[in-house]
This record gives sequence, C-alpha cells and structure tokens, in this order.
Amino acid sequence: MAPTGNHALVYGASGISGWAIVNAILNDYPSKDTFSKISALVNRPLTREMALWPDDPRLQIISGIDLLKGSQEELENTIKEKVPDVDTVTQVYFYGQFPLRFFTLYRRIV
Repeated sequence: MAPTGNHALVYGASGISGWAIVNAILNDYPSKDTFSKISALVNRPLTREMALWPDDPRLQIISGIDLLKGSQEELENTIKEKVPDVDTVTQVYFYGQFPLRFFTLYRRIV
C-alpha cells in the first residue's frame, strides 16, 4: 500500500491517551502506511527512547509548546515555527490537559 500523505498532529502525546494514539499509529493502526507523518506535541522535553516508541522516520516529537501561554496569535505562530509541514496536517488528536483553574475561568467567560 502506498503512503496516503496523511499527517497526524497529536497534542498531549506524552500523556497516557496521547501516547497510546502515537504508539498505535507507529504500529500501523488502522493500517500500514495510513500516515506518512506523525507530529507528537508535548509541553516538556521527551525523546523517542523515553517514550519507548519505535524508531520511525515518520515521527517528529515537538516539545516546548505550552497551550496556556500567550495569546492565540502567539500560540499559532509558535506551532507554525515548531511543527514542520503543519500546513499538511490532515488529522488532529487532542489529549492535552488543563489545570482546573482554566475550566473555572472558562465557565465565567462563557
């Protein structure tokens, strides 16, 4: 099967659910070559070895993106700077975690 060109962007890739999604994709789920790129976003430094993911050229781990820091525009610029080929992303998996204070503030705004 030829690669499809699909690019997965996984927020919160170092957490249990985000890690599992990245691991499943790297192990050819749902089928071999479904994704030609996997961008794993984490807040803190993480290596492939630390995560116990297989050595796979499709994987790029991007650390240092804090979703709660700065404005929306600053976050967008940071993602564009740090995620190679972000404009080719076809699927987004969001497993980020926010502190309780964020949801309390959000409820007041909405």
